[in-house]
Amino acid sequence: MDQPFSRRVMTPYVSALTAIATLPRDLSPWGMFRNADIVVQIVMIGLVFASFVTWTVWLAKSIELWKAKREARRRLRTLANARSIGEAVGQLGPARDPISRLARTAQQEMRDSGESDPAAVKERIVWLLERLEASAGRHVSRGMGMLATIGATAPFVGLFGTVWGI
Repeated sequence: MDQPFSRRVMTPYVSALTAIATLPRDLSPWGMFRNADIVVQIVMIGLVFASFVTWTVWLAKSIELWKAKREARRRLRTLANARSIGEAVGQLGPARDPISRLARTAQQEMRDSGESDPAAVKERIVWLLERLEASAGRHVSRGMGMLATIGATAPFVGLFGTVWGI
């Protein structure tokens, strides 16, 4: 036995106490940010920015969809209460919302087709309305690419943080 019993027993406790004494005292988020090295600070700033963008897109899209639903319901009631497509177009006016464009497109196709086969007219109107629907879908999905990018890179940022911390 090289060391006395008391020294062998107390050595792990002394090194643990020494490690505790060197821990930072300020464990608040701001304190941890200040005590981190530059790489960690840059990653944290990037994460805060990504979070801000995500919440901003979420809020903007929520408001946009809420307004679009409300307007669509109102315009669909107008369309359902109209006795003819001409009356519906007159009541809806020259607005650029999807329901108004739908009614104007149907009216224009019926006017252009004249006395054509009704099945062919119906087929063309359905095709045009599908194009309008796709256009409205693209309009609504603006900004979603940013969310997809943030969601796809988030696991890698977490993995980087784990590796850097080790």
